[in-house]
Amino acid sequence: MEILLCGSDADPADYIAADEAKDLVYHCEMYIGGCCIMMSDSPGESGAQNYTMSLVVTFDTADEVKAAFGILSDGCTVIHPMKSTTYSSCFVSLVDRFGMRWELMTEQTER
Repeated sequence: MEILLCGSDADPADYIAADEAKDLVYHCEMYIGGCCIMMSDSPGESGAQNYTMSLVVTFDTADEVKAAFGILSDGCTVIHPMKSTTYSSCFVSLVDRFGMRWELMTEQTER
């Protein structure tokens, strides 16, 4: 990750985090290939996390999938272990330490 700010890190001129949001992600930036992806926690009224969405990122090679998994794997829960499938030479699904579900894969079976 390039930038990771929690609610307690926010500039008070922009955002003052409630006590229950001080440890939530206020702003995160990461680069995947040449693309900047920005994320933040958006707790519902109850503050509960849900996994109704996943971010699918496709790569050209299995080595790129493995490198991305290495970055996201700290504290993660693996949903589908890394494997080759009929549609991907390398696929893995995980929920990162912040509760975000990721699907990392190649879009082909050759590489």
